[in-house]
Amino acid sequence: MNETMDKNDTKNVKSINKALDILMCFDWNDKELTLTEISKKMGLAKSTTSRLLNTMLDKGFLSKDEDNNKYVLGSVVYYLGEVAKETIDLRRISMSVLKHINTKTKETVHVYVYDGLDRICFEQVESPQLIKQSVKVGSREPIWVGATGKAILAFQSEEQWYDVINEVKKISDINSEDFIATLKKVRKDGYAIRDGKKDDNVGCVAAPIFDIKGNIKGCLAISTPAFRFPENSEEYIRLIVKGAKEISEKIGYIKK
Repeated sequence: MNETMDKNDTKNVKSINKALDILMCFDWNDKELTLTEISKKMGLAKSTTSRLLNTMLDKGFLSKDEDNNKYVLGSVVYYLGEVAKETIDLRRISMSVLKHINTKTKETVHVYVYDGLDRICFEQVESPQLIKQSVKVGSREPIWVGATGKAILAFQSEEQWYDVINEVKKISDINSEDFIATLKKVRKDGYAIRDGKKDDNVGCVAAPIFDIKGNIKGCLAISTPAFRFPENSEEYIRLIVKGAKEISEKIGYIKK
């Protein structure tokens, strides 16, 4: 009897996993899908896919347009999404990550958000040390300055890069080729770094935070006085990249 129940449980779990995978077939580019398209994405026979789809239709997780035979996400998903939105608070979500990295490193950790040509310090946990690097929450700085700005700007469109360059040219000189090369490196690496050795007294590592649509939302960063920035920054990079990924996922970002 127990063996039979275990087999049924296993079968049910597999069916649930397949149903959840079907939901994940839909995204911003594929809002409507046919049976054939879903079957292909899932790697399942059409008969199996059809049975799963019918169950999901009955439960309201999917809806079907009878005119074109395409499936879309149903009213139940919309309802659950609205419930989830009420619990998605960037400040609350990011705070546990900020505190964790602050505890590990004893340095200041911040979240910046993107706003036009500026980045804004949205939240921060300061270093407990007497000498520290911190900014005022709510303060604005140009998007083209520092590691935090580059960690945001690098993941915008190249068209926006040139818009920023044109803005910078109004107030100072800028080597466009070097600036673009830096942004391309940040995009490739997945983070921006400033060791404080060349120009000023700040050390920083920053990584991008993405929103539910995959657009750049801001960045997570750790900042230190230059003299305390480690020669080997791999641990800082690991903590910041992992933390930014965690925040992104908790506000709805799904990397395809």
